[in-house]
Amino acid sequence: IKNKLCILILLTTYILPLGGIGISGIKNSMTIDDTESEGDLVLDFKSKGLESGLNIFVYFDALPKDLAIEYNREIKLQPLTTTIAYNIIGDPIQGELSTFRISDYLTIRKEVIGLSIPILAKAALYIGGGINQHKSVIPSIELLQDISGVDNVGDLYDEASRDWDGGAFIENLEKNAIKSTGLHIQAGVQGKLLILNVFANARYTFILNDEQSSIKSFPGLTIGVAYGI
Repeated sequence: IKNKLCILILLTTYILPLGGIGISGIKNSMTIDDTESEGDLVLDFKSKGLESGLNIFVYFDALPKDLAIEYNREIKLQPLTTTIAYNIIGDPIQGELSTFRISDYLTIRKEVIGLSIPILAKAALYIGGGINQHKSVIPSIELLQDISGVDNVGDLYDEASRDWDGGAFIENLEKNAIKSTGLHIQAGVQGKLLILNVFANARYTFILNDEQSSIKSFPGLTIGVAYGI
């Protein structure tokens, strides 16, 4: 029985941790401060500098030369303090809207320092980089017109005093999404205990071709757990 148990532990350690699937929380440092106007209508929004979200990722870390490949799908939100002013009549209306962003990251990383306890556990420090792409929805006059179903900016001011339709917001995300691509570098720590993995990554994302929105290059941090497969 003892021999069989040892064999099972060895198989678990050396066969299963070839890769894995996991989930992590995200915090990005990103400040958005912009103003848009159309006619007498002015839309102003400001953020508090933090974007939060969830990340689902898969990885394969059994490549030669201590290399690993990782794919991440991220969904993130950032609350914005929003003010709508109509210069002809009325006082400014203040409320809260959010940015919405879906991102894909593909990363190649290399282990630079590794520590291990035979059979049971392993820890590694790694660095890497790769490519990324994003679909970002930022509050805009056009988006608010699509949500409320009005064309006249004066009518939009009147609609702003009511609650926005959440279903209409979801329906208009794709139409108003701003697409961008970029590169990123990252460094992180991976800890393994049999088939359980813990990750902590510091990443910097360089946005290359996004001239339409307020989202530019930014740093971020992810911390999560994964199940080795």
